[in-house]
Amino acid sequence: MYSNALPGKLPPALLVTDQLRWEQCCREHGLLLTVPRRAIIRAMLQQDQPIDAVALQRIARQHHAATSLGTVYRFLRELRALNLLHAQVPARGRSRTSRITARR
Repeated sequence: MYSNALPGKLPPALLVTDQLRWEQCCREHGLLLTVPRRAIIRAMLQQDQPIDAVALQRIARQHHAATSLGTVYRFLRELRALNLLHAQVPARGRSRTSRITARR
């Protein structure tokens, strides 16, 4: 499940600022930022509740229609490995990841 660290939806100006900060953080960690990955970041930033990868992909596809579920899973795995996301694994159902602050 993926969730925004801030309560409520972000206003457009903050969304752009947060998106740029996340993109910079990803570049500093050596992650390739493709158009689908940018769409995933944007979709994560729009969430105020934890969300699973399937739901995240649906939202990301609104920003880039070719965003695949495999890309979502791979990108989230890379973000978790860098400690930029936290996974919540329930006893049953899909795992969910909570977004934490983009760090350097």
